[in-house]
Amino acid sequence: MAKIRSRDRVRFSMVLEMSQRSAGIIEEIEAEILKGKLLPGERLPSEEKLCERFSASRTVIREAIQQLRGRGLLRTTKGSGSYIADPSLDSLTTAMEAYASLVVEAGFMELIDFRILIETECARLAAVHAGESVLREL
Repeated sequence: MAKIRSRDRVRFSMVLEMSQRSAGIIEEIEAEILKGKLLPGERLPSEEKLCERFSASRTVIREAIQQLRGRGLLRTTKGSGSYIADPSLDSLTTAMEAYASLVVEAGFMELIDFRILIETECARLAAVHAGESVLREL
């Protein structure tokens, strides 16, 4: 049986802690997007301000931003910063999954607000992707 060195345990512990910290930040930013506190096209605060706000290192903040970008919730422009992404079908699915985890804590009005957000975005996407015949019918 392989023995785990003390130094490796410390490294693993640090990586695990960093991952847990970034997961909490991701969850909070996702919640702000879902609740409409952060709107599409809006610039995310600078890394420095996010570090202060979450009492986290730049590495943790960068990992959170990278994860949010991967989920389609952020887009990053080099030299300009990170912005809340315009909703797409993929990001809508991701948002619904994130919101499902918040439902346990949500009250009735929050669920109604969520339905309004989702249904409005679904209608917008349907209109954008609709053909001429569908638009004439409407």
